[in-house]
Amino acid sequence: PLYEVAVVIEKVYLVKIQFENENIKNLKLTANYNNQSLENVLNIISRTFDLSYKIENDRVKLFEGI
Repeated sequence: PLYEVAVVIEKVYLVKIQFENENIKNLKLTANYNNQSLENVLNIISRTFDLSYKIENDRVKLFEGI
C-alpha cells in the first residue's frame, strides 16, 4: 500500500507525508525508486494514481485530482 511506500520516502528524503484521505493511503503500489529525486518519485506516484502533491518545507501532502 502507498502508506508503506510513504514510510520509506519519509526516511530516505527526511520529509513527512500527509494523505488527504484514507483511500489514498491504501492504493496498491510496488516500486523501486533508486537514485531518484523526491520530485521524480512524487511525479511518478502522482501520474500513476491521478494524484497531486504539494511540498511545503519538509511536508508533502498527497491529494486526489490533478
